[in-house]
Amino acid sequence: MPTRKTPPFFLVDYEVADATAIKALQAGTADADQQQRALSWILNEGCRIKDVTFQPDSDRTSAFAEGRRFVGLQIAKLLSISTRDLLLQEQRKTKQG
Repeated sequence: MPTRKTPPFFLVDYEVADATAIKALQAGTADADQQQRALSWILNEGCRIKDVTFQPDSDRTSAFAEGRRFVGLQIAKLLSISTRDLLLQEQRKTKQG
């Protein structure tokens, strides 16, 4: 797997189709392909969830990269979480509180 030579705070690559998909997602008009493309771009390019965040030249650069990745991992977590279990958990909190 090739490593990126640019620091993680640099702008990421995108194509017209990526921007179009994200704009359609925001407007609520994205078709299924655009939704998948937008989410894929957000997770893999915008948040770089598959990248190693350690940057040997700077702990601040490492921290920035980890912060960026953290956002993507939270989105990925929501994609994989059981909404049934989450609903049950919320119901239990409501009963307790």
